[in-house]
Amino acid sequence: GVIAMPTTSTGIPVGVAIYEIPANQYGWVQTHGVAPVIADGSSIAQGSMLQAALSVAGSISLATGVSQPMIGKALSTGASGKGITAFLNID
Repeated sequence: GVIAMPTTSTGIPVGVAIYEIPANQYGWVQTHGVAPVIADGSSIAQGSMLQAALSVAGSISLATGVSQPMIGKALSTGASGKGITAFLNID
């Protein structure tokens, strides 16, 4: 019942998959603690609050507090489209 976060939100974020999970298989999503995430089209600074991105499906963006709940905080800096380390607090 969990889907990748699309660019048009259909619900709230429930976790971060640390690898791609095919639709016909089961997997694990992380809700709390240190996790790898992928930045959308923006660069992320260490300490920035994060939310699910609405511009790139399955990625994160800088939190604006508008339309999406915050999912965590960046523990490292990262360029657009690259992976960073974040501390999740979705639960």
